Amino acid sequence: MGRILRLSRWTSKAFAGALVVGGVAFSHSARAQEEPPDPAAPTPAVQLDVGLRAVTSVNGTTSYGGSKPLGRIDFSDTYAYARGRTPLFSPNDRAGALLAITFPDEYYEPGTLLVAEANAFYESKWLTVRVGRGRNRSLIFPLPTLRDDDLIRWSDVQNPFSSGKSTADHQFVNTADVTIWPTPRLFADVHVENLPNFILRPDALGAFAINSYGTTVGYRQIPALARTSIVRKIGMGVNVYRLDLPSQDFGFDALAGAWMNLVPDPVHGVDWRLQAIYNRGTPSLILQTVNDTFRAEQASIVSSLGYSYRREMLPTFRANLVGAYKRYVRDGIDQYSIVANGFYALGATTEIGVQYQFRSRPRIPESFGDSVASSIKLAFVIALDTTTNRIFDERDSLLNTESGYLP
Repeated sequence: MGRILRLSRWTSKAFAGALVVGGVAFSHSARAQEEPPDPAAPTPAVQLDVGLRAVTSVNGTTSYGGSKPLGRIDFSDTYAYARGRTPLFSPNDRAGALLAITFPDEYYEPGTLLVAEANAFYESKWLTVRVGRGRNRSLIFPLPTLRDDDLIRWSDVQNPFSSGKSTADHQFVNTADVTIWPTPRLFADVHVENLPNFILRPDALGAFAINSYGTTVGYRQIPALARTSIVRKIGMGVNVYRLDLPSQDFGFDALAGAWMNLVPDPVHGVDWRLQAIYNRGTPSLILQTVNDTFRAEQASIVSSLGYSYRREMLPTFRANLVGAYKRYVRDGIDQYSIVANGFYALGATTEIGVQYQFRSRPRIPESFGDSVASSIKLAFVIALDTTTNRIFDERDSLLNTESGYLP
């Protein structure tokens, strides 16, 4: 009975958070339409965060099939965002909105801008609610590659509805999620999503129909203590997909991962990451189309070993070795990739680097550069962030975690 009461309290808080987010937006719109602002009324405090991350590289590639080596100028994954947050009447509660745009991967239409995130959110000490478009729960933690889609065939849960034209199909979705924080380091979330749907039910594009349900639980160390702790992050998750096929109504996958410090030293650090994904998919499916490679029964594992050096507590140099392996169970087809990279900091937020990647010869319908045998990328990366009217700290800051509250 006690468990039922506690669950009821969490559920009530989740719905309350969602209503607060919707209520803030609706009440503001209603006031603007019904009456002009009162000059004597106090102006609500708003913190605005704006940022830009430019990821540029010159790529050289060789391909299977005997084609000539190619050179490319690549600016995919360049990302700009604006986030506004405002305090609520209840102490330690706040709400806000996030808008972010990005240039998708090089396999998409060159120069196209993609809305990566457009959502409203509510935060309190124990609860986070997010509704809108955002990053999905397709992985436990990011891998140390130049771009987050360099190993997307192995590192992310695959979207069974994707046509294979863009890696963004497996990363950005329409979502409503609720995350509970029993302690500052432990979390559990429940999410429902509308995955981009181009193959099985195209009508869901216009209807924004929910076709994915899932949950994730885990532990994550706060950034200020992450380098000196043994455990940086551990998590596991399950996703269920509503396929509505004549032969199959639902599919599911499961993923788990651990990110550990082998040498928890603030100057010379060595970390290890391991993540595994199992996709039940459609066990009888034969690999004939690109979409089949996302829906077939498959298992993948990714692991990385990284070294980082910080001079005077500032990032100076980092190097990583990443290995990825996948097996399509029914067809007995293996696919693997190896990545090695190194980055040197020119400043606190500016890096130059080089990355080499090798892929095994494809034996499946190709997408996302499967035909590329090897690539080398010379990279220049810069991240710029600024904040106006700073009134909030981050949830995972040292102050918030040790004091146990959101300011």
